[in-house]
Amino acid sequence: MRYTLTGLGAKGQAFVAEFLQPQQYGRMIEEWRELISAALEAG
Repeated sequence: MRYTLTGLGAKGQAFVAEFLQPQQYGRMIEEWRELISAALEAG
């Protein structure tokens, strides 16, 4: 799967740049993993 993030304007570009920083992105992926795991366990 592949996503493309496009910032519209200066604020959007700044958001995308920060979002794609390795630490920030890693935190987001870990949060998704935890939420998905909890949902699967709950049935």
